[in-house]
Amino acid sequence: MPDDDADDWFEEHIDVLIAALAALREERADALHGVTLFVSVTDRDASESNENRSAAELNPPELSGLFLARYAG
Repeated sequence: MPDDDADDWFEEHIDVLIAALAALREERADALHGVTLFVSVTDRDASESNENRSAAELNPPELSGLFLARYAG
């Protein structure tokens, strides 16, 4: 599998994971109040950017903002 195909495959799977968590957030909003959802895959250089993208897409601003600022001084 060429690198471009592997990258496309990986991104598609990240999108599927985000969609699954979005469905969970929608179905269980009350139970997940105050819970930050995100996708993490630690064997990639882009793990932090995937975490940030998924957190921004999956959470209300008050949660995603705290998550996105987690490494700020």
